[in-house]
Amino acid sequence: MKNMKKWMFLLLAFSLLFFGSCKKNCADTSGASGIGVSSINKNGSDTSTANVSESNAINNWTNSIESANEKKILNLINNVDSYDRLISKSINIDSFIEMYDDDPDFFLKGAAIRLKQLDEDIGIECIRKTDTGMIYSVHKVRQGGLLYIYYNTTDNQNVTYVRNWYYVKKSLSFNAFTQISEGSNITDVEKIDPATSIFIKKFNNFSERRDSIRTFHYLNDGILSYLFEYTDGKLVVSSVDFDENFYARDYGSAKERLINGRVLSIDRLK
Repeated sequence: MKNMKKWMFLLLAFSLLFFGSCKKNCADTSGASGIGVSSINKNGSDTSTANVSESNAINNWTNSIESANEKKILNLINNVDSYDRLISKSINIDSFIEMYDDDPDFFLKGAAIRLKQLDEDIGIECIRKTDTGMIYSVHKVRQGGLLYIYYNTTDNQNVTYVRNWYYVKKSLSFNAFTQISEGSNITDVEKIDPATSIFIKKFNNFSERRDSIRTFHYLNDGILSYLFEYTDGKLVVSSVDFDENFYARDYGSAKERLINGRVLSIDRLK
């Protein structure tokens, strides 16, 4: 009998502790209408708000670190020394295209490529800033020539993205293309500017069929662009665009604002 009373007492005590704890810590997750779930912690506070705040804090901390790393790269801006003196390594232009811009119709794969990411992938040793505020880097190319990459710093945060790029393999002026007109084959353009080959490779290597492609040519006296369309099994010129003011599309902007794409004279391919 004493043992039974003892067990009854322990059972009663356990029950009181359990229901008291549940009353204190358990919350009705059904809501007034009987629908919905609320995240409540043991103190009775809403943990969903805490999770959002924690996530925002992590994102802010990450962006702060990323911005600091980008500032270190921007601090390397040098408008005095030649690219020959600053650049110690060359990049593979085919690998660059494959990594960042292999779709003939979809610029930069629709991605926002950050300055820090590019530095980690291919390295940035020569970076400039023009009087117009444009920032660009210069890269020696293993296949010959130079690659210019333009950047855009957002207005509301210290984040720098890739705007545009141009590959220059040969020093040319617009008068070298006087024989090119609507209907000319893309191979005719390639004979004048060998950098055209990267666009042809992009067109031929892409997994999905494309019916057109645009080429870009950074010249001594402006920026030239051709639109080629697939006609009778050949890519032929359908339109020509030449800007002697070196205005380039800011493909990092939804509105594709025009930017001044003129590089410094010390960065012109000799």
